[in-house]
Amino acid sequence: MRTIDDPAALHSSRVQLLPHGRGLLVDGTAVQIGRRALEILSVLVEARGELVTKDELLSRVWNGSVVEEGALQAQISGLRKALGDHRDHIKTIAGRGYQLTGDVAVVESTSAAEPGPYPGCPTNLPAPTSELIGRETNLKEVRALVAAHRLVTLTGAGGIGKTRLAQEAARQLSANFADGIWIAQLASVSDPQVVAATVAAVLELGTAHDALSTKDIAWELRTKRMLLVLDNCEHVIDEAAHLAEALLRWSPGVRVLATSREPLLAEAEVVYRVSPLALPPEGTEDADALLQAGAVRLFVTRARAADAHFSLDNHAGRTISAICRRLDGIPLAIELAAARAEGLGLEALAARLEDRIEVLTGGWRTALPRHRTLRATLDWSYELLPDTERAVLRRIAVFAGAFTLDAASAVATDAAITEADLVSCVANLASKSLLTADVSGSNAVYRLLKTTRSYVLEKLVKSGEFEVVARHHAKYCLSILEQREAAARRQAEERLAVFNRHVDDIRGALDWAFSLGDDAPLGVALTIASLPAWLHLSLTEELRERVERALASVDRASAIGARQEMQLCEALDAAEISWTSTLQCGPRPSV
Repeated sequence: MRTIDDPAALHSSRVQLLPHGRGLLVDGTAVQIGRRALEILSVLVEARGELVTKDELLSRVWNGSVVEEGALQAQISGLRKALGDHRDHIKTIAGRGYQLTGDVAVVESTSAAEPGPYPGCPTNLPAPTSELIGRETNLKEVRALVAAHRLVTLTGAGGIGKTRLAQEAARQLSANFADGIWIAQLASVSDPQVVAATVAAVLELGTAHDALSTKDIAWELRTKRMLLVLDNCEHVIDEAAHLAEALLRWSPGVRVLATSREPLLAEAEVVYRVSPLALPPEGTEDADALLQAGAVRLFVTRARAADAHFSLDNHAGRTISAICRRLDGIPLAIELAAARAEGLGLEALAARLEDRIEVLTGGWRTALPRHRTLRATLDWSYELLPDTERAVLRRIAVFAGAFTLDAASAVATDAAITEADLVSCVANLASKSLLTADVSGSNAVYRLLKTTRSYVLEKLVKSGEFEVVARHHAKYCLSILEQREAAARRQAEERLAVFNRHVDDIRGALDWAFSLGDDAPLGVALTIASLPAWLHLSLTEELRERVERALASVDRASAIGARQEMQLCEALDAAEISWTSTLQCGPRPSV
């Protein structure tokens, strides 16, 4: 390892440490990194390739404060993430400490090639108050899109982190815009007619008495080279789209980066869908490995901000991973959950996530009202929907897993909502980031995020439609199983794949059917139709419970009931045989 501090070698180094803790450049690009991670790198650089013990790093970076070793592990993990392809520059010496093994250029003066704004570059971007976690790849992709296209819109579900990603990408692009980077925050604009006035005020165009149109604004900016960030466009989307198109048409040096829960649908728009934070692979148990996932790293960072004594071990890491998975990797939900960890503890927090809408409150006092609780965020999206889209969204929330358009039609169409209405609504809900869509196969498959589903199920119950929709859902599950039996000549793997795709919905339909006496016959039929799959998968305990429940509801006085009783009893006998085999051969995987 050699530390480079001479100007001749500076530009050949792929990693450059800026002076006075001002930042880090990787492959010529400023990366988002926290203060402590920078201090750790500085200490490693000073050691010039020698081992730096964990105790020394804890003492120097935390100034003698008593902290857990897990805090150091988290910072090292974040530092390696920031280094990207150069993560191997930091070597772990097991049980002892860390060592810098690659070249790092120390920029000794501001005359070096540090990316930054044009001299005096004007901006109203707020300074970041915390590290942006888990978005390294997203930042690179957004920067590349803005460099290549004049209108880029970041879309995604509420709380996914669109605003923060847009701000950081814009900040890192400041060297490209001589007339600055400006953000117009539209969340508080209640009247769409004042969007133009809001943007004009941000850009200090005209006077207080002027009423500039979108074309006027575009004409005023015709000679400017700037980036305009239009933040939170979804509730004023038509006006935002018209403004963006006017800027593209009349202001050739202006680029627009918008955030919205749905695309602007403006000419020349490029849409970038912001995904949830990365989750660890299933089965990961090591704390260091878990911290490689952005979702876990965000939770740990925010938990430590709320409680300086928060520590991470393998057990805590597994619990945090499970929490993040149940929250779909949504940054806002993870931050709210991490803030609750101090008062509840990790195990109690995980146990209470069934009621996640009520548990996840307590956001920053200074945040927008709709970002202080998970419910407020979802309220904002739900209330922007037309009535028909609300109705469809409520009804498809009955699906516990993925579903197709045909499945949605089975539960959501009625005299008021036609098949054509349904197709339009599902497409719109996906566009508005309330559904995730997988169009890689021959038929599109849709899914609700768990947090969204919990919220919308509440709405379904309050609407008074739950029983009707649940009955349609149970009948649909029964039809799927009957179709499976009718196609018995297909390969067993294909038949089981159908069952596996719908198993959570079948479970939900069975639970509902037997919860009220009136629909027990439907539950009995559904139980019988699902018997071969439970048996084949050796889910004998669940099969016995469900068969016994069905037997209690069979109408033995009728010929149909007698036949059903015989089928169920035969299944119990088969389950006993299967159970004996399982004890002898070992358990089969659960579904």
